[in-house]
Amino acid sequence: MIKISFEVTFQVKATPQPWESVFVVGDCDELGNWNPNNALTLQSGGTGANTRTPPNQASAGCGTSEGPLNKHDRGEVWTRTICLKGSSDYHYRYFIGKMFDSDHEETEKHVIVTEWETNLNPRKLSPKEFICNPELYDQSTVVFGNRDGQISISKGWLTGQSEIHIRFHGNPVHMWKLSHRKQTYRIKCTPVDHRYRDLLDDEDEDGAYLPNVGPGSHSTGMLVSVLRENESDATPQDQHGHVYLHNDYMTFKMQSFELESLGFQFDFYVEVSPGQAATDLRHVGYCHLLPMAVNQTKIVKKIPIMGLKHKPIGEVSVDFLIVKPLREPMCMDVSYQSYWSRDCSPVDVGHRGMGSSYKHKKSGTVRENTIASLDTAGKHGVDFVEFDVHLSKDLIPIIYHDYEVCITSRKKKRGEMELIALPVKELKLSELQSMKLKDTSQHSASGIDLIDEEDLDPIDLQPFPTLTQCLQTISPDVGFNIEVKYPMKLKSGNGNRDYFDTNLFVDKILSVVMAGSKSEK
Repeated sequence: MIKISFEVTFQVKATPQPWESVFVVGDCDELGNWNPNNALTLQSGGTGANTRTPPNQASAGCGTSEGPLNKHDRGEVWTRTICLKGSSDYHYRYFIGKMFDSDHEETEKHVIVTEWETNLNPRKLSPKEFICNPELYDQSTVVFGNRDGQISISKGWLTGQSEIHIRFHGNPVHMWKLSHRKQTYRIKCTPVDHRYRDLLDDEDEDGAYLPNVGPGSHSTGMLVSVLRENESDATPQDQHGHVYLHNDYMTFKMQSFELESLGFQFDFYVEVSPGQAATDLRHVGYCHLLPMAVNQTKIVKKIPIMGLKHKPIGEVSVDFLIVKPLREPMCMDVSYQSYWSRDCSPVDVGHRGMGSSYKHKKSGTVRENTIASLDTAGKHGVDFVEFDVHLSKDLIPIIYHDYEVCITSRKKKRGEMELIALPVKELKLSELQSMKLKDTSQHSASGIDLIDEEDLDPIDLQPFPTLTQCLQTISPDVGFNIEVKYPMKLKSGNGNRDYFDTNLFVDKILSVVMAGSKSEK
């Protein structure tokens, strides 16, 4: 039996951040079997635009990448040559990330995926094609994310680390002196690795602390974005931070494996005029935040701002969001994140499936947000069905639109009936599915009616179907547009509800979706 082995050179042009590298991952042992922690790290080889492959080697990624420009077109060339065996086709993707040493026995390293190529299908290397037509694989370096003239790049997901969002909004900086309140400030956020505390002793305690300690070995760099035109994309912050204007919404974010030892320092600089030289900026104060409780998701803290003479000069309210990883493993072999064609025609979407609303009297059609309404919409030719998802009290994702549902109650004295609104989250799935559903708009005595035999509908016509039922029942040819129904605080400060933990809420829904996706395969 003849065994084929050959060298292949992976070469791609990319522009990672200074703390990042470029990787290739694929469907064989040498390429990590789609596990980013086992991916192959490429080596930076300069900025040559026409790097060529030696004639006795195959180059991964046949064809040049012509088409629209992106930030990676003028980047460095990252390359690596390895030996592959066998004549089967190899599939792979490039991604940008950062690698850390692991403290766990299961794996030697952790890799954070920052950006990855999200074309519907991965790149392909075919030894048989190379043997028949070597010229196909003797081409210039490909560009990260560019396939056949289409750019498909998406942000990575959390592979085990958590992501911290530090948000400044609602004019949170309050200086105590009236003259200081009229000034424009730049805010810089610096991560502080508090593991140094374990190394301190009594003799060097006073001098050991450094105010600007960079990110620890298990953290990424700090990115900043502002909800302004051309500034909403997260970019590395400047040496002296970013300008905060009145009513801005500014977010600093980074990722870390070591939340329990991660704190932050905030420095405040006065900016007299836009774009002034860094030497003209005046450092006026700072504040510190010690490591937070890792079991929390949302944290709001008010911190004193210390002046350069170590006296408080104001205070700042900081809003934190900790995004924790989903424990379900992800795979990079296929991606539906960017598969829409740029010239595709509009799609038909059935809002809550199809059928009548609960605001109206029962008619001959099916009711919205039931298995029958979603299935009927698909059979009538819609491309997608849209619906909202909640969690029941027993943490089961269900299909329903409103936050509340009305139940019937009888008054003690006169025996009159009335409707009482209860949050959906306070009722178990069995309780919800045993109710006769009334819309919350009918929250009045005139809307009360009793359950009769006509209410004992088949299960596909009953309200509160589970997301699992929908995934198992509706035709796989019908796409789902799932709206995650989570209450938000209004600008006025009203509207915030005592609800599920954000990470728990989203994880429960995603776990069901991913389980349904695997069953389809």
